[in-house]
Amino acid sequence: MGKLFITIVITILVISNSVLFSQTEKLTSNNKLIEADGSILLPAQKSVNMNLTTQPIKSEQNWFDFQAKNPSWKVFFNGITGMPHRAFGKPIQVNGFSSVNENNIEEVALAFIEQNRKLFNISPDELKLRKKLQINNLWTLSYSQIYQGIEVLLTEVELRIRPDAKVMAFGINFYKDINLEIVPAISQSKAKEIAYEGLTFDNKKDQVLSDEGKLFILPVKTNNSVSFGLVREMIVDMPSSNQKFASYVDMHNGEILWRRNLIANVETSINVKGGVKLVSRLSEQTDENFGNLNLLVNGQSYYTDENGNVTVDISSASPITSSLNGKYAKVVYDGQTNASFTGTVSPGEPFNLLWSNNNSHRFERTLYYHANHAHSFYKMMDPVSKAMDFQLSVTIYNYGQPNAGSDLEQGNISFFGANGTSLYVVETPSVLYHEYGHSINTRLYKEMGISQGMVNLACHEALADLNAGLMTDQPKVGYLAFPDTNETIRNLVNTRKYPANINGESHNDGQILGGAFWDLRKVTNLDYARWLVHYTKKMGTPDDENTGIAFFEWFIETLITDDSHGDGDNDMSNGTPYSKEIIESFNKHDIGTKLAMQLSFEHTPYGDTQDTENPYKIQFVVRNPITFLNYEPKNVKLHYSNDGLKTKTELAATYLGNDTYEAYIPAMPKGTIMKYYMSALDEGSNQNVYFSKDNLNFKPYEFLIGYKVGFTDDFENSTGWIFGDPSDAATGGRWELGVPQLVAMQASTGYVVIQPGTDHSENGTKCLVTGASNGGGTQQGIIANMPNGKTTVISPPFDISGTEKPIFSYYRFFSNVPYIGGNPGSFRTLVSSNNGDNWVQVELTNNPTDDWEKTYFPIESFVQKSNRFRVKFEFTGYRYSGIPMYFAEGLVDDIEILTANDGANITDVQNYTLRQAQDDIKTSSISVSPNPFVDFVTISLNEAESSSFDKLRMTSFKIREILIFDIYGKIIKTLKPNNSKNLIWDATDDNGNTVSKGIYFVRTQIEGKYISEKIILE
Repeated sequence: MGKLFITIVITILVISNSVLFSQTEKLTSNNKLIEADGSILLPAQKSVNMNLTTQPIKSEQNWFDFQAKNPSWKVFFNGITGMPHRAFGKPIQVNGFSSVNENNIEEVALAFIEQNRKLFNISPDELKLRKKLQINNLWTLSYSQIYQGIEVLLTEVELRIRPDAKVMAFGINFYKDINLEIVPAISQSKAKEIAYEGLTFDNKKDQVLSDEGKLFILPVKTNNSVSFGLVREMIVDMPSSNQKFASYVDMHNGEILWRRNLIANVETSINVKGGVKLVSRLSEQTDENFGNLNLLVNGQSYYTDENGNVTVDISSASPITSSLNGKYAKVVYDGQTNASFTGTVSPGEPFNLLWSNNNSHRFERTLYYHANHAHSFYKMMDPVSKAMDFQLSVTIYNYGQPNAGSDLEQGNISFFGANGTSLYVVETPSVLYHEYGHSINTRLYKEMGISQGMVNLACHEALADLNAGLMTDQPKVGYLAFPDTNETIRNLVNTRKYPANINGESHNDGQILGGAFWDLRKVTNLDYARWLVHYTKKMGTPDDENTGIAFFEWFIETLITDDSHGDGDNDMSNGTPYSKEIIESFNKHDIGTKLAMQLSFEHTPYGDTQDTENPYKIQFVVRNPITFLNYEPKNVKLHYSNDGLKTKTELAATYLGNDTYEAYIPAMPKGTIMKYYMSALDEGSNQNVYFSKDNLNFKPYEFLIGYKVGFTDDFENSTGWIFGDPSDAATGGRWELGVPQLVAMQASTGYVVIQPGTDHSENGTKCLVTGASNGGGTQQGIIANMPNGKTTVISPPFDISGTEKPIFSYYRFFSNVPYIGGNPGSFRTLVSSNNGDNWVQVELTNNPTDDWEKTYFPIESFVQKSNRFRVKFEFTGYRYSGIPMYFAEGLVDDIEILTANDGANITDVQNYTLRQAQDDIKTSSISVSPNPFVDFVTISLNEAESSSFDKLRMTSFKIREILIFDIYGKIIKTLKPNNSKNLIWDATDDNGNTVSKGIYFVRTQIEGKYISEKIILE
């Protein structure tokens, strides 16, 4: 699966200014995007920006002092909070203690935090213990942050402490800048109603549960900042549709900040069915012991042991009854006669109860047996844990598409479409083991004090796949589930890499981490792999909303856990028993040392310069953050190009000490556009690691040499721009000069800004924008003000004939978020050297920007210099039956024309003439009155006075017709011209029906020129 799109059934009803349509993703009243499964994601859950750095962000001197005192320690800082996300190295003694035990371990942990108060900026009274355990002589303690008595979600302060009271690793996710009113502003009942917004909620069958008075604080991280919400967790339990969610409602403004789907599905394109066999549906059926099963003998309850045996004391023949209802599993076949046994047992006579087709269905028997087997396997791995010591409910449904799902809140499992023959999920044990793995992920993390369980869905899927794979020692999830035995649902044997194979779909993305662990299993042994996966999960609870950070945590935590195994000494500075194998396995999927090295890179980009005589010093930091590997980056190089990367020159960087390198780009003449990036060989992966200003989507650093600004326009007092072109088709969201209004929403790729609420200029408010208004922030208003076709804006002519190597520069904001999918929006830039008679394309792109982004191009690469140079921006949005395929907007601000001429500057141009032509351009227009209107509106045509742009000159009214469009681009009414310049529309469509209230557009064409006007029917 590629990108996640919103699917809309093409049935549109316009009723009372609203649009109703069936869709799997839609917007809430606060413009949060609802995912296809009903969830609402946190921004960081789909962001690829990991915001980790090895350079201190806050309390810098304290951290520099710490690292000077502890040189073997490597620290990865959170770029938003400045806290050490993960830190490890040679163990540090906790002052005042020489050993730890059950009685003093909490005191030792808090002492370490107190002794480093200046470093962490944390007081022990801001923490609540959520996990304390000892495994292989290594203590793990984990705390949650508390703000004014309220738990802050997604926080942790975690310490790893050896028996000799030395800390060998710690990790902190803590927020010091919370300033939040903790008294709710909305009622409990109102919050319950909000919790299921956008879901198909049956008030008779479904319910919303909440812990009365239980509040949390939820951090909401974007790329560069974090906000906080006072939330109440609501469990939206929807048995009517087999859905369950945890909604986190902001108790101040009523917004759903986060909604987690608590049902984890096995997604596949084909139907899933199942049977009751040991390995697969093709296995021979065998009689196996049914352990932990409840029996009623003479009215008294008993449970069989693991081998299916139980001893009862009776004195006479007694009735015995049973169903597939046990201590750790209960199987229910919805709509069918459930498994049931009734008989008589006599004193002293052995009694054999056989579940067969006479008293049960093979689906029931198989699922009960394998659910018990999964529990026994878990207890074999971790006898101490109580996480899975509950009665798991397994429900079978014949209806629906073949599928299986796990309730991420309680851990229960459901199977659907059980009678199908294209995919046998019920009869495939690895599917049940996968779903059981989801239950483990949730319940074990909760047992470790994390109230939400595991959050990252890619990790959730990876660990669920691994539970199935490591139980069976078979990498194929869904082994022999298909009629074609060569097909599988997923395979842990894969070559998927981060971030190349990330697409935002959790089952796909999880195969990267799952594949790394399976590669490790192949080069070690099964018992070790089972132990390592489980105890890394238990001791480190690695997790993060951001998938890149979560994968990095799994890499580091796996090494830490390994150091407590076998010959490990819990000292990360000297390596771990299986560090070589772990690193090699994770590196195969680019989530090991290569990722760690990228996170260690630091560089301040070189700025534009007038210096043409001296070389340009490029300095940067790159290191190997895994200390015990005892190697530094090799072949550290600087790559530069002065011809747009057509050719590149490599320079060996010089090591300056303290992980710092430098290289010098030779002096260049005026008019040079310099591009550069860096690289280094990571010996751990034996791969070159490339460093640019965007490591995920390679973008080299750039700077200009010898250029000065000859012309600039911040659009605050701009004149001469032409809005519209005869070939334009957009009736809404057309280019205009205005103040943009904010449009933002929660999308499947995280929190995205469709249109920023400010221009780019430091001083000012205006810019070129495709529909400045946000339509009041409603879904209908937003759509109405987005381009629904091509829209064009053309610059005035510029005289650049006297420039040298001129560059046209501008800042662009371009959003392109999939809605129903199809054709993405496009942003096209063209130039002309003959006043617009001919145009040459500079760029046609549908790649969005994350923010305002500077773009420039050498003019002479496309057209010759002239005294009538023009630029044209074309923006195209596409729709299907009036519905946007993509939410797309374009903005342009702060244009500049730069030149390499001596003496040229923005205020005093000496050696050439650069001026903006002052063409008085007036075009025909439409006026409407009254507007807004109730019963009818008068449409008047106003003739153009003059135009020096001959292509757009209009001197007579040769009007074919006037069209009335709704906001989705559908023609509602066609008005035929008469001898008058005034026409009247009576708010009816072409069939004579009165149209609904809302926004409409009047449009006509005069000698090839489209002109239009917005009207509002009240």
